[in-house]
Amino acid sequence: MRARLHNHEELVAFAMSLINGVLRNRDELDAMLAAKADNWRLSRMAATDRNVLRLGAFEILYADTPGRVAINEAVELARRFGSAQSSQFVNGILDRFLRGQADLGSKE
Repeated sequence: MRARLHNHEELVAFAMSLINGVLRNRDELDAMLAAKADNWRLSRMAATDRNVLRLGAFEILYADTPGRVAINEAVELARRFGSAQSSQFVNGILDRFLRGQADLGSKE
């Protein structure tokens, strides 16, 4: 990862905080995403889509990144590493996720 991020310490620290945060909060994130993924079980999703969703949801909940920016970043990851439909799928679920958090009084 360091090589991909050109040893940029801030980027490496941010990436590690996302990875560790997703791992630490995986059960909570999965439960919240499952509630927003109508007719989809997380276990049936492509691994790439599932993990991009986890990253996006974690960033929406716990990072200082604005929700819409977190969604756009997740969509770009899905477009780059997922299937032809991944970006739309990730966008739809994270948009519902963000709206649900806004209803609870979180950031948007």
